[in-house]
Amino acid sequence: MSVSEFGVLILIDGYNVLKGVTRGGDVSDKDRDQFVAQLGAYACRKKHKVTVVFDGGMYGWADKEVRGSVIVIFTGARETADDVIRKQLKKHRLHDVLLVSSDRELNYNASRYEIPSIDSEDFYLLMQMALEWQDDVEGVTGGCEVVKTATESSPELDKLMQEASITVQHKCEDQLYRQTSTPNETHGLSRMERRLLEKLKKL
Repeated sequence: MSVSEFGVLILIDGYNVLKGVTRGGDVSDKDRDQFVAQLGAYACRKKHKVTVVFDGGMYGWADKEVRGSVIVIFTGARETADDVIRKQLKKHRLHDVLLVSSDRELNYNASRYEIPSIDSEDFYLLMQMALEWQDDVEGVTGGCEVVKTATESSPELDKLMQEASITVQHKCEDQLYRQTSTPNETHGLSRMERRLLEKLKKL
């Protein structure tokens, strides 16, 4: 499928998300693989296309894997995730793109292409809440893999999700949707804010 057949192309700063939700703690291969599996289920459910970028890779080699609707990029030793994400932003600047990163420099770089960004922790929690609507069983539902977020994710990630779910709802929905409760109020938003609002409605 082409990008246009999906909802949004979501470009994700992988370790930025995982280190954010673990408060800078160690991120294991299991945490990373579980995160990618959740992204796959989320992308399938929401009809999004996801590219997630991680620093490093096996033996320091760059690598790219396609896992369903998720493209997983390992940068290797010669480039950083920031380098690859900047290239991806330029490559997809004309598409319906959302950057997921808390890195200010990357956010600024995205804004140069009029691509909106969302904070890593906010996206992670929105994804978790979306996945909670799925049946808590293993298997396939409607062509999408079901991920048991409550039992397979690490205790640190589960604890953070429980503590911050209400906060992220207020932060991502109340802040923007309150400003756009009527059609006329959307005129008070900047172009970038309107683009971000459009993306949030699809997440």
